Amino acid sequence: MKKKVIIIIIVLALLGAATFFIVKKVKQNKTGTTSSGTSSASTFPLKKGSQGNEVITLQTILNKIVGSAPIDTIRLDIDGIFGAKTEQALQEKVGLTQLTKNQYNALIRLTADYVMIGNLYPWVKEEIQNA
Repeated sequence: MKKKVIIIIIVLALLGAATFFIVKKVKQNKTGTTSSGTSSASTFPLKKGSQGNEVITLQTILNKIVGSAPIDTIRLDIDGIFGAKTEQALQEKVGLTQLTKNQYNALIRLTADYVMIGNLYPWVKEEIQNA
């Protein structure tokens, strides 16, 4: 029992650290520049063909949300290009194929506020979709 508690604490700590870096990346994105100082190319809605920092953040978040599908079909390359795999992962995990700016911000806020192991709760998906 103690081992399970320790493992859960370690996993939550790792997810918390990942969330910290995602939030840090989002704050950089709000300035419209990348860490190298170049302009972000993303515009909303984020959809197939979009590129830039927002897509990198989206791909990172989607990789953190553990789904029920086999891991090799979920794992995204963090390349900043919204392609077919990113669209499929977004559909499977959030129930959308593209994101408005409000939905994107809701996804970031809710995944930062509610560090979860497993699929997003249905009410979280609904709140993102309705943002």
